[in-house]
Amino acid sequence: MTEKRCSNISSCSPYLIWRNYSIGIFPLSIVPLLCSLSTVRVYIFITLAMSLALFAFVRRNRKSYSENCAFLPYIVARVLLLFTFVSLVAFLVMYYVRPDYLELLPRLSMLLLSVAVIFIWSVMKHKNINNTFCMDCILRNGVPYEREALGHIYFREIRFLLRRVGVGAAVITIIEWAYFVFMFDSGREFSELDAAVFIFLPIVAAFVDCTVLGFRYFVIDLYYRHGEGVRGSDGLVPKNGTKVVRIVVFDREAAYYQARNGGTVYDTPFVFETEYSESPATGEAVAYMTGKLGALPVNSVRFCYGSSDPVKHRGIEHYFCFVDGRCDIGRFEEKTSTNGLWFDKSDLEREFYAGSFSKIARSEIHRIYTIMTTSRLYDRNGHRKVEKKGYIPSFTIEELRSCGVDFNDSRWMMISRFNSDWSFRWLKRAWYKYIEGLG
Repeated sequence: MTEKRCSNISSCSPYLIWRNYSIGIFPLSIVPLLCSLSTVRVYIFITLAMSLALFAFVRRNRKSYSENCAFLPYIVARVLLLFTFVSLVAFLVMYYVRPDYLELLPRLSMLLLSVAVIFIWSVMKHKNINNTFCMDCILRNGVPYEREALGHIYFREIRFLLRRVGVGAAVITIIEWAYFVFMFDSGREFSELDAAVFIFLPIVAAFVDCTVLGFRYFVIDLYYRHGEGVRGSDGLVPKNGTKVVRIVVFDREAAYYQARNGGTVYDTPFVFETEYSESPATGEAVAYMTGKLGALPVNSVRFCYGSSDPVKHRGIEHYFCFVDGRCDIGRFEEKTSTNGLWFDKSDLEREFYAGSFSKIARSEIHRIYTIMTTSRLYDRNGHRKVEKKGYIPSFTIEELRSCGVDFNDSRWMMISRFNSDWSFRWLKRAWYKYIEGLG
């Protein structure tokens, strides 16, 4: 487990939530206008280019030093790609079946576009946080509750915007298709009312929507800039930035946790804050645990993984602390008048699925289990080491002490999802690597 620099936590401001939303919504809203000004043969290439441009924006955003959430541009890029494919199919069908409709297809492109939006939105809504985009962000930047107040704002607001897009798309789709079925006459000239419904309605709706949301995020940004969203545990706004350090204690067969939040969940009691730095605070973690448990064996405290925001100067790091016996923990409990429980591997599995641990402890446990299992089942290129169908390797808690797996390397988490067991693996890998920009 190398002590390399921690990965970046998203440092995006509330303003950038609105900016990225607008980058996604406005290109989508002008598609019917662009289509109406060109032929089918031309606008297919235009929308394909717009889709690839948005994918490029998402790729560049992923690799930037100060990353921010581009979830809406990511969705719109997929919508435009699907719309391009559907338009091509519609063109080929009409060319042979209803050639008289070919002239109308560019002006009626909103009918196909609205269906594409509803379809992609439904898929993303069904996947929720398990979609590839969000999972990649979480693996690189940490879960929302590791990012303090701004992480929670982001998690809530992106879901709010996703619902908003769904409702707006449903309303516009109903209007467009109802007008087409009951009022549109293909035998007459394309009227001003037709143009208003099929071409200009999406633009007006996008403008009004972004204006309202602009005021919303202006208020949220003011709140955040005044420091209300970034106060430390002492209630003060950190001046030089803070880093939260979490340490989980293991003996040879179990992990130690104490009840928290009034006894509703279990979490590690060994948590402290220190001044922000991008490099791991291993020395401070060792000093902290020595103060809590007394003298410890060499290399008993080991860095696990972490996330860092170099812009807002905040971060979180996770460590292991290995003890040879439980007497040190016993003395710690006597000194602090607290009590905890030792969870062996079967206890951890049972209580994990029962929801007995805090969200951040669940995230730690999930990462440890996933990386240990994945690193035994696959190599670093995602190829199976053991060609035995259905085989799931096991490990012991004692092995955490001596294993050479780097828990800070998100590659293992990605391999757990994208590996040689995939159907059409090479095609999907090429898509995610070269189009979506996944590592």
